[in-house]
Amino acid sequence: MIIKPKIRGFICITAHPDGCAAHVRQQVDYVKQKGAIAGAPKPSPWTRLWLRTVTEEPLTADPAWRDGFFADPVDLQAAARRVGHAAALTLTPDPFYREGEEMWRPLGFSSADDFVVRFWENFWLAQDPGDVVAQARKARAADPAGGGDVVEALGRISATTAVIAFTGDHMFQPADCERDAERIRGARFHEIDSAFGHLATFSLSPQDTKAVDQVLAELLAA
Repeated sequence: MIIKPKIRGFICITAHPDGCAAHVRQQVDYVKQKGAIAGAPKPSPWTRLWLRTVTEEPLTADPAWRDGFFADPVDLQAAARRVGHAAALTLTPDPFYREGEEMWRPLGFSSADDFVVRFWENFWLAQDPGDVVAQARKARAADPAGGGDVVEALGRISATTAVIAFTGDHMFQPADCERDAERIRGARFHEIDSAFGHLATFSLSPQDTKAVDQVLAELLAA
């Protein structure tokens, strides 16, 4: 029997169960080999609100969304641009657009508008709208304790752990990250003094990348 791919929106409606199981095992193995980047055990109230209002609602409120059964991702490009605009406003550090500082300029952009279009709009236009919504909902629901005691759940972690935060990051605020590190036995907390805040997770600054590499090298050598 030959099963041919049949796609509805972003959902594959024909698949072989053994193949699906093998693919899931591959994904699990891959994730287990990687460290968490730009993540937290449980999203803060600010982050949950951001995920809903900035990444999810601009897409799901668009008429082309059609409850997730959109005809073509191209139909949601205007919504994706709106996500980019909101991210450009909420994830950049306070002085990023300030006259005289203009942190976008050393990154090679000709203006703040150029930065918003070529960095933020292009970032979100490259994403599948269904995946963006699914990832936002998954992140909002993240809870290692499954509704129970988060402190107890983090206390069961036995792996050697380093928790890294960037100064000025609104989404993963250093105070929250330090609290999580204190709940993990033997974990070390590192706050990297970055001018880019959350944008440091995009490796825009060689200094930030070097600082993260140093922490990871120390972790792996432990």
